[in-house]
Order: sequence, then C-alpha cells, then structure tokens
Amino acid sequence: MDNDLFPDTLEEAEAAKKAQAEAEAAKKDAEKKSAAAKTPATPKQRIVKYGSVEIPIDDPKLSTEDIRERIAQIFPELTKSRTEMTYDPQTGIIVPVVTAAKKGAGR
Repeated sequence: MDNDLFPDTLEEAEAAKKAQAEAEAAKKDAEKKSAAAKTPATPKQRIVKYGSVEIPIDDPKLSTEDIRERIAQIFPELTKSRTEMTYDPQTGIIVPVVTAAKKGAGR
C-alpha cells in the first residue's frame, strides 16, 4: 500500500468540505443582499388621501385613529362608526374608507 494516497485523500476531503462551506456562505450572503434589496424603505412622510385632497401628516407618533379624528373636523362624514382607515406602509399613504350605514332599525 502506498502511504501517500491516504493523506492526499484526507486533504482532498477537507478541501471539498471547505469549498462546500464557502459556497454555502456565499449563497447566504447573496440571499441576504437580495432580501435587503427587496425590502422597501419606510416612507419619510405619511399622507392622507381623501377624494382629491392630500393632507401631509408631520407627526409620526399619531395613530390612524388620531388622524381620523383630526380630519373629521374638516370632513364630518368621517365618523368613527362609519370610517375605516387603511394604511400602506410602503408608500406612507393613508386612505379613509367610508362604509355604508345600515338602513332601518336593527333587529
């Protein structure tokens, strides 16, 4: 038996493991970069769009309910019971949606 074959085989096995680990690490890095590129940046400012009106919201701490209360002073149809506030975090756009009221007495 030739003793030179065993160390070469062991070295080759270790080199193959190292190459596989490097390939997996490169793949994970590529996936992280791809995920980071797909993640949209948060909008700098939120905007309420209602009809043809756009109202910028400067205070980032305001909840959608607080915003609804403030714009209800301008648009009285935006009552709490009839309005649903939709928010798109990618664009920063808030849209109040007025729902239909029930007719007649509830049974």
